[in-house]
Amino acid sequence: SQMSASLEAGMFFPHSAGMHTVEAIIAILAGPEPAAARVGIGTEAIRKWRQARAIPAKHWPAVIAATGLTLDDLPKATRTEHP
Repeated sequence: SQMSASLEAGMFFPHSAGMHTVEAIIAILAGPEPAAARVGIGTEAIRKWRQARAIPAKHWPAVIAATGLTLDDLPKATRTEHP
């Protein structure tokens, strides 16, 4: 059907080439609570991602594994992170 063709093409949930926003990645992971669980962090960390509009490098491997995205798809954090 026309509707399924639109969904397959990503009309309602676009996966374009290039960087995804933090919000898009959280949506791919089904929301903040499931995202936190799948990445192995607390929901407070997800809130900080949203504030910074970036995902810290220490979480990239888990996000890549949980989403199937590539490193180039992730919004990069600056090196102003605190240990």
